[in-house]
Amino acid sequence: QQKDKVRQFTLFAQASEKVALEALKRADWNLEQAIDAYFAEMPPARGSSGTQSATNSKKIEELFLRYKEKDADVVGAEGIERLCNDLEISHLDISILIISWKLKAQTMCEFSRAEFINGFNVLGCDSVEKLKERLPRLRSELNDDAKFADLYMFCFTYYKAPTQRTLDLDVAIAVWRIVLKDRFKFLDLWCQFLEEKHSKSISRDTWSLLLEFSKHINADMSNYDAYGAWPVLIDDFVEWARPK
Repeated sequence: QQKDKVRQFTLFAQASEKVALEALKRADWNLEQAIDAYFAEMPPARGSSGTQSATNSKKIEELFLRYKEKDADVVGAEGIERLCNDLEISHLDISILIISWKLKAQTMCEFSRAEFINGFNVLGCDSVEKLKERLPRLRSELNDDAKFADLYMFCFTYYKAPTQRTLDLDVAIAVWRIVLKDRFKFLDLWCQFLEEKHSKSISRDTWSLLLEFSKHINADMSNYDAYGAWPVLIDDFVEWARPK
């Protein structure tokens, strides 16, 4: 079993067996804790000072130019799709949401020059290869509930039309299917309920409280408090779903 944990650690962290052994021993052979501690202790990427920083900035600029639109100074939907292809991930993978979150993108399917260059500098990535290597570490950050909640709420603002206060229903369902996959036991049922019984957009309050609902509701919904401060939409869902 210990050998298997060493193998998993080396594959996930791209580290040597010696490093894996030391990290696992410090974590009393708890694989998840060992990986989290390893990435937390990892020194910052090169490029934080001196000549290397200037070189990295130039490479990041070249990377931006590779993906930017021909007639606009932004990386648009086509450029993001090409970035996904180069990273060998689907555009429906949560990884691209994580990247958008880390770049602090303000507009759906668009990275401004400043967002792209500043974000890649902060990530310490000046090439697609480095970003691809960094993705497992970025995904592991979502094991932290606070960071996942931050990403989750980022999604509402990111996918919402700038002139609207709410999120279009079809967009909300699509994003929920990505971001809450394997995190919300009633995800498919929730989406079915919305498609069949709801036709309005989703408020920030409902978006936020669904995350709390997903974390605390038990398998038979017997712990649901109908007199709690839940949005009406969640009340209606529980009433609809309980007999199923």
